[in-house]
Amino acid sequence: MLPLQLLTGGLINLIVLALLGTDIYLFREWYRYKDSLPEESYAQRCLIFALAILTFFVLGRIIFKFILGKRGEDEPNRSRSSETLLLERPEGHSLFLEFYGPKEAPPIILIHGWNSNSTQWYYLKKHLSDSYRLILMDLPGLGNSGKPKNKDYSLVKFARDLEAVVALCGPKKPILAGHSIGGMTILTYCKLFNQTLAAKVAGLVLIHTTYTNPVRTSILSGLLTSLQKPVLTPLLHGIITFAPVVQLMNWIKYYNGSMHLNNHITGFGGSETRGQLELATYLTTASPVDVIARGMLAMFDYEASDVLSSVSVPVLIIAADKDKMTKPQASQLMAQKMKQADLVVLKPSGHMGPLERNAEMIAAIKQFGEKVFASAPLIGSANNPDAALPIPSAARGSTGSANPLPRGGTA
Repeated sequence: MLPLQLLTGGLINLIVLALLGTDIYLFREWYRYKDSLPEESYAQRCLIFALAILTFFVLGRIIFKFILGKRGEDEPNRSRSSETLLLERPEGHSLFLEFYGPKEAPPIILIHGWNSNSTQWYYLKKHLSDSYRLILMDLPGLGNSGKPKNKDYSLVKFARDLEAVVALCGPKKPILAGHSIGGMTILTYCKLFNQTLAAKVAGLVLIHTTYTNPVRTSILSGLLTSLQKPVLTPLLHGIITFAPVVQLMNWIKYYNGSMHLNNHITGFGGSETRGQLELATYLTTASPVDVIARGMLAMFDYEASDVLSSVSVPVLIIAADKDKMTKPQASQLMAQKMKQADLVVLKPSGHMGPLERNAEMIAAIKQFGEKVFASAPLIGSANNPDAALPIPSAARGSTGSANPLPRGGTA
């Protein structure tokens, strides 16, 4: 959830509460007058309307999915790898990682967007794991990763977590690929480790992301910027305080379909399938709202414009022509300022391009990977180019086989 979804979600909450209150009132009126008035009476009309609203709350999800999404041949699911790792962090929590593809293959680290987890990479896992060693991380507090005890959800903290994951690659320099806040995490990593970036990383893939506070690069940026301090910030603190109530509201919106409608409007470009809309909406709903709110507060302090011109590795920037949460103009500015940047614009696509326009994204990343890894030497000239990625003994978790997903089916 980025600031735009916070605003639209708040408006939908008011509508849902109004409908819920109306439904309770209508049932109360029916019960009050059901035995005192004749047939076709006020009481019957109250009952009919109350049942209609109740049906919306129970079946709205099915209706909205059918209306808003298209039929898809390969619908995503929330499958996980059998090869996983829990990486202990100094803030007193574990970072959940999963692995796909041959251990000897060039590594790509994938960092998902906010209000999501690494299962959003369904299509990339399926179609890149035959050629690359994919390392997927759940950001702190999301998916299977634990919550930091110090409640630090800053971009700097995420970048230091990323540093620990990069260290798992050993002598092989990975490509870092991040969607939305994942891209912000990568640019923050570049700020922290700018002097050694080229020695540690082969390249960057920045997907539907921005270089500054996302309030400034969203649609309605003027309105959102003016509302940040007087409205959005207090609202986020309120979400943290009343997290159980807000989480319940999210599940109510999920089942009545209004969460699907919000994601359709703010997250997609209109070409998504029903399964893609369902996955994105489920991940939004299941994300702990207190974690999401703390992360959004941290995003308000994010700024990476000063590092763009000094990034010393190849960069692939992927934008979406209908992205409302990080407008394509932000990607265009980054492409202009970064010395080795290529820009790809997905059409038609919204912010959830990894789902909606997955084929075009996979093709762009494959082409970029072939170019980058063809010229990226290992760290240290004496290293064996066929060395498998090591798992440090300090990490705790389970490992097993993580064969590439078959192209024609799901895991």
